[in-house]
Amino acid sequence: MQLRSIELAEIKDKNILMRVDYNVSLGQGLKIVDDTRIVHTLKTINYLLDHKVNCIRLLAHLGKPEGVF
Repeated sequence: MQLRSIELAEIKDKNILMRVDYNVSLGQGLKIVDDTRIVHTLKTINYLLDHKVNCIRLLAHLGKPEGVF
């Protein structure tokens, strides 16, 4: 299966729902220990902003089932 590229989509003035994997490691006080996953999404988020999308909503989760982080 070939994935479509964001560059092929007409995104100007569109509302974007972007699923992201932000299940990051947390330290004391629930502070982010490693932001690598977040940093890796910035290229796509900036691309969307540069191409004048109307709104970007990020869909993510944090933690594991049963309240374990």
